[in-house]
Amino acid sequence: MTAAWFETHERKATLAILLTALALRLYMVFLSGLPHLGSDGLTYIDMGDAILDGKPVSFFSNGYPILLAALAHLMGEADPQPAWLLMNVLMSTGIVAFVLLLARRWLEPAFALAAGAVAAAWPTQLYYTAQFLSDIPATFFLTFGIHLALRRQPAAAGFVLGIATLIRDSLLPSVLLFAAVGMFDPERRRDMARLLLAVGIVQVLEWILEARGVTAPPSTAGLNLLLAVTSMSTEGIPAAPPGLSPEQMAHPWATYFRFALEHPGTFILQRLASLYELWGPWPNAGAPGSPRGTLVRLVIGLRFPLLVLALGGLWAGRRHLESWMVAAPLLGLTAVHIAFFSASPRFTIPMEPAAILLAACAAQRLVRPAR
Repeated sequence: MTAAWFETHERKATLAILLTALALRLYMVFLSGLPHLGSDGLTYIDMGDAILDGKPVSFFSNGYPILLAALAHLMGEADPQPAWLLMNVLMSTGIVAFVLLLARRWLEPAFALAAGAVAAAWPTQLYYTAQFLSDIPATFFLTFGIHLALRRQPAAAGFVLGIATLIRDSLLPSVLLFAAVGMFDPERRRDMARLLLAVGIVQVLEWILEARGVTAPPSTAGLNLLLAVTSMSTEGIPAAPPGLSPEQMAHPWATYFRFALEHPGTFILQRLASLYELWGPWPNAGAPGSPRGTLVRLVIGLRFPLLVLALGGLWAGRRHLESWMVAAPLLGLTAVHIAFFSASPRFTIPMEPAAILLAACAAQRLVRPAR
């Protein structure tokens, strides 16, 4: 098919990709038999129930439990789980739509559509749409916010990105990096200031909810720090950090930095293991009770060539500020997981739209000289 064909039929192809993305997600969620609940999902649901009961509990970030609680309240006495799953389906399809919209900014129609098609069928995006987890909603708001920011709608973008950080607080460094990169463009500085102001307003609203007892402050950061220095990501992450004294457990930041100073070699190996488990070509064997087969490990390992292509796309577009802005989640969240740990393929989900976009840029650059 020629480039002219893609230009002529771009709208029809875009609609076909979005309908396919929706159909795949509806099948995976409602017909495939995939499980919806794990230990983290149960915790999110319990947090949402506690918010509705006026007795909030502290653990994960509050954004996703608030969404669950809001939908459960709207459903009344009806079972809210189908509504929660439908929310995931619509948000996951929305991620594909935003990939297509962002791709059209720089790419020829054929490569923009290819980026959307990859996002529509990317395995982790499909699999985790069926889970009661925060990854898909966080990715939706993150990608939506970046789209709005690049369209020069900073206030709306900041509000949406602020919601993303409420759902996953690990996204805050990526949002700050996005704004910092944008500041390098004199014409965007006012926009980035407005964006950061809107993000700050959302953070203040969260503090108000905590102060009024509607939600409780998240408490997983300390636990994650302790897990980061007591385990290797490539060997799996335990539920609780082993071998620590009550004093070490009570002061996670001090324990983390003291370990880094006293055991620098092991600390560096732990950080490298986290990077490998996040993006490496061969993930660990999985939990003893549910080991991963070879095919599953190969599918998860697709993240490695995606990363290689994405870095190639970033290098090819290194002189364009928007390339670095789109790459902010990829770079920022990777840095966060290196500092902490990587225990699941779902940790790459918020980074995958950026990686797919940059990989499409690399593919276009590779193919263009042959034309």
